Amino acid sequence: MSGVEHKSKNKPVEECHASYSHDSSYWSPWRTADALLERIGAGGDLEPYQEVTRQVCDILQKWGDDWAFDFKSFLRKTSALVHETEESIVALHHLREWWISFKGDFIAVDVCCGKGYFSMYLKYLADSYWNEENNYQLKKIILMDKDTTIH
Repeated sequence: MSGVEHKSKNKPVEECHASYSHDSSYWSPWRTADALLERIGAGGDLEPYQEVTRQVCDILQKWGDDWAFDFKSFLRKTSALVHETEESIVALHHLREWWISFKGDFIAVDVCCGKGYFSMYLKYLADSYWNEENNYQLKKIILMDKDTTIH
């Protein structure tokens, strides 16, 4: 899953926000990235999770570019995408902190995964950012949900 552009790595929030050149009024991945970037500034509720939030916004940018006509049920509804992404960012931040101290390969289990937003972000983050930092690998992600009709 390499190829995520590191547009926001180590940049101030204002520069990150400006790097998304698309008209975000029509495609929810870009609208979601814009909304999240606005909330990582001083005093924002995502401020403690700035690094992961920036990385997730890069991923949303990539998904918006690559999947403009695909994965519509996954990306179409902005309110759901924002909500799922916010929840994922907090969990991903704590997982990353644990992984840094754990110093080893691991398998993730996403219980009550729904459509799998957390797992998708985790896979992209691990492949594009975290494996390089840690020299360890996310070996596998197991998704579990009682609803077998999710699509």
